[in-house]
Amino acid sequence: RVPMTGGEPEVVFGGARTVLGAAAAAGRIAVTASDAVSAGEVFLVGRDEPLTDFGAELTAGAPPRPMQELTATAPDGFPVHGWLVRPDPDRYAGPRPVLLAIHGGPHAQYGYTLFDEAQVYAGAGYVVVLGNPRGAAGYGEDHARAIKHRLGTVDADDLLALLDAALTTEGTDRSRVGVMGGSYGGFMTAWLVGHTNR
Repeated sequence: RVPMTGGEPEVVFGGARTVLGAAAAAGRIAVTASDAVSAGEVFLVGRDEPLTDFGAELTAGAPPRPMQELTATAPDGFPVHGWLVRPDPDRYAGPRPVLLAIHGGPHAQYGYTLFDEAQVYAGAGYVVVLGNPRGAAGYGEDHARAIKHRLGTVDADDLLALLDAALTTEGTDRSRVGVMGGSYGGFMTAWLVGHTNR
């Protein structure tokens, strides 16, 4: 909530989740919000428990895998943010292959919301790396514009730094690493394959 006269905003609905929509009526605010293991439920602001359970069928079989926050530092010192989605350790033992999944845009972003593709890959035994390199949305205008007229520069550095950070975590197999993405993520996949010896 932002005061009309200026000043500090007040967080009325927070947490590690993404608000997808909001509506207000009769002095109440309802939001739809998702998180790492939910595609979205309806909440009343002021109550932390959802009013709906639309995802019950989705999670009834194999529950979605949680996201693990991951940070790294690019070669120029810039902080890079992302997540890991790991396969079920009870189902997949030993070091697992790693898949760097690059989002489209570039002004899109991964966040605290269920990403079905990452769940499918983790369900198949991959450790999935989801990163928001420079150019991604959600970190301010300077972050988003950092690659204007220079795709494949600091964004590539950011993605590789995040991948390297992921490869130092337990349960990852450095000898089995893949990269994929659609739209801008497809461009970056081709760029990384064509411009590095990874």
